[in-house]
Amino acid sequence: MPPDTISQLIAENTGLRERLAELEAQLADYLADKTMLTDDGLAERKRIDAALKASEIRYRRLFETAKDGILIWMRTRA
Repeated sequence: MPPDTISQLIAENTGLRERLAELEAQLADYLADKTMLTDDGLAERKRIDAALKASEIRYRRLFETAKDGILIWMRTRA
């Protein structure tokens, strides 16, 4: 392998490692913020989760109990 190709690969690897470190730091910050919710924030999140689960159950039952076939037609506009 030519020396310039090896040096390019090393430089690219270094850049990728730096970017990975940045992303890992951002993820750690996000997770730290997420776990530091207030009591009101936790209650709101639980309420939203429960509402989402209820909605998913209703939607699933709609299709499971339909006696006639349900056709979903999506029309895209040009």
